[in-house]
Amino acid sequence: MNKEKKLEIFKSIQKLGSIWGKADSVDMLGNIWDLHLLTSEDPRFTDAYGDAVQHLRNNDDWDEEYTFLTRFGLLNTSDDVFRRFLNAVVSKDVRISKEEIERYVETLNPLLKNDGIKYILQGEENGLPVYEIEETANNVDERPHDIAKNRIKFYVDQVPISFPAFMLDSDLWDDYSRKTRFKLYYKQSVNAKGIEIGPVKIMHANEFVTKDAIPQDFFELSEEFCSVGQEDEYYKKIKEQFPDNYKAILYALRDAAYFSAIADRYQHTISFQKSLLRFSDALKAFRDAHGIMENVDMSNRYNFTLYAKRPYFDNVVNVNMNFGNLDSNDNLNRIKALIGENGSGKSSVLYSLAKALHDRDEMAFESGNIPDFSKVIAISYSIFDKLFELTHKSSFNFVYCGLRNRNNELITEEDKNKRLEVSLDEIIYKTRTSDYHCTLTEVVDKEFLEDVFLSGGDIDKRKFHEIISKMSSGQAMITSIITELYAHIRENSLILFDEPEVHLHANAVTELIRILFEICNEFNSACVVATHSAVVLQELLARNVIVLEQDKITKERRTRLMNTETLGENLTTITEDVFGRSTIDKHYGYVIRQLVRKGKSMDDIEQILKSEGLPMSLNLYMYIRRQMEIKADD
Repeated sequence: MNKEKKLEIFKSIQKLGSIWGKADSVDMLGNIWDLHLLTSEDPRFTDAYGDAVQHLRNNDDWDEEYTFLTRFGLLNTSDDVFRRFLNAVVSKDVRISKEEIERYVETLNPLLKNDGIKYILQGEENGLPVYEIEETANNVDERPHDIAKNRIKFYVDQVPISFPAFMLDSDLWDDYSRKTRFKLYYKQSVNAKGIEIGPVKIMHANEFVTKDAIPQDFFELSEEFCSVGQEDEYYKKIKEQFPDNYKAILYALRDAAYFSAIADRYQHTISFQKSLLRFSDALKAFRDAHGIMENVDMSNRYNFTLYAKRPYFDNVVNVNMNFGNLDSNDNLNRIKALIGENGSGKSSVLYSLAKALHDRDEMAFESGNIPDFSKVIAISYSIFDKLFELTHKSSFNFVYCGLRNRNNELITEEDKNKRLEVSLDEIIYKTRTSDYHCTLTEVVDKEFLEDVFLSGGDIDKRKFHEIISKMSSGQAMITSIITELYAHIRENSLILFDEPEVHLHANAVTELIRILFEICNEFNSACVVATHSAVVLQELLARNVIVLEQDKITKERRTRLMNTETLGENLTTITEDVFGRSTIDKHYGYVIRQLVRKGKSMDDIEQILKSEGLPMSLNLYMYIRRQMEIKADD
C-alpha cells in the first residue's frame, strides 16, 4: 500500500473520532510497535517507550497526527505494521460499543478493497465483535465482513478424521437430471453419537451433479455453490445446536434462505427452482428460515411499531405500520404514506427505520419485534438524505438508489450511466426483461422501445441510453426508478421512497404510485413513501396514511390517522385534513383588497383578473363581493 493511500485511510479514521478511543495511548502504541526496541529521541530515556510515556501520559503534548505520522512514521512503515494499526483502531479495547466498531469497519472496508485486504469478523468477546484485517484472496472479499469464519470442518461421504465435524451424505435423488440432495449430520467427538440435522440441497453453478464438484472436505464452500434446507426442522436444529455461530455455519454452506443476497444470485436458475425448491416443504423453509433463526413472530412479521428517532429531539415518535400478509394478492396495505409539514420528520422516520433494520436494533421496535423484510431498497432524490450512509451486510440486504455515494459526494453523470448499465445487466441476468419491458410501456411510447428490447431477453444498452437522453426529466426519473426496482427487488422487499413528487407533475405522481403498487404486488413487497403531496394520498386508503404533526401546546411530535377517507377524495379536502385550514394570507386576497381600496368597481376588477375566454370562478367572485361589502360597511 502506497503512502498516499495510507494517508487517505488515516484521515478517514480521524474523521470518525478519537483514534485512541477509550484506550491508554501508550498501550495502544505498544500493540502496534515494540516501543522498547525503538530508539528514544530524548536523551533522558533509553527507548521510545519512555518518550511515549512522557509525552502522552505525563505531559499530553503529542497530538494524534504528530504521534503517528511524525514521531513513529506510520506512512513509511511496512504493510504488516499498518495492518496492526488498522486492527488496533477497531479493537474492543479501543472502541466502546458494537455500533462504533461496526461504523469504523463499514467506513474503512471500501477504502481497503482495492488493496486486497478487508476487516473480517473473527468472533465476539464480552459482547463486542472482534475484527481483524485479512487478505481477500480465494473469495474472502465476497463474504460479509460481519460473519465469523466457520471453524467446524465438513466431510462429504467420508468418516471424519478431526472433531467436532459435520458430515454430508449424498443422495442419488434426481431432480430433472440434477442431483443436489444431501443429509447433514453433526458429531462432537469420535465417540459421541451423531446428531441428524436434516436434508439439504446444494447446487453448483455449472454442474448438474453436486457431488462431482463439491470438495471432499471444507470449512466454507466457494461462491459457485448455493444451498437450501429442505424443511423447517433443518433450520430449527441448526439454531438449537449452534445458537452462537449458526450464521457462520449457514454461510459456510452458502445458504440462500437465510442470506437473501445469495438467493438474489441463484434464484432465477433452473437448478434453484426445479431442484432446491422443488417441493412445498422446501419452499416453505426457504421463505421462513430467516424468521425461524431470528425468532420472529411469523404471524406479525411485517407489522410493527417503530420508535423513530429524530435529530436534535430527545423524544421518539411511535410510528405504527401494519402491512398485513404480503403474500396475499388482495393486500391493499402494501404502500404506506408519511405526510406532514416541512420539518415534521418524514425523512427522519425513513432513515430511522432503515437504520434500525440495518443494526437489527430491537430497542427501536415495540416488544423488540423487528420486521422480517428480505431486502431494503432506498430511493431518494433529495440532496439532504442520509440513507447513503447505510451499507449492505449479511443481515441487511440493502440497495441505495440516490444522488450520493458512500463518501457523501454527489454522483456524476458518468456514475449514473454506469449504475443504469449495472441495473440493466441485473434485469437480464435475473430474466426479468419481459416484465420490465411491459411495465416501461406504461410510461414510454412503445415505438421508442422497439429497437431496445432484443430477442432472447437481451437489452441494447447503447440505444437505451439514447432514449433516456431524449426524455423529459420527469419521464427519465420514472424510467430510472422502474429500472432500479426491477434490478434489485426480490420477494418480501421493503421500498423506502423519499418524496417521489420531486421533479414530477401530479399526473406522473399518480402513474408512479400505480406502478409501485404493481411491482409490490408482483414481488409480494411493501413500500413506505415520505411525501408532501395530497396526490399520493389520493391513491391510498386512509388507514395507510400516517400524519406527522407537532402538538401546539407541548411541541412534541406525534402521529395520527386521517379524519377522512383519502382514496379518490378531493385534493382540497385531503390537504385541509393534513395541514388544517391555513391562516396564512393568500396572495390573491392581498391583490383583491388593494383593488377594492383603490375604489375599483366589480366590473373593473373582473376585467383586470379575467383570463381571455375563461369565466371567473364562483369562489373568486364571492370573495370580491365580500371585500366590497366590508369596504362599504367601513
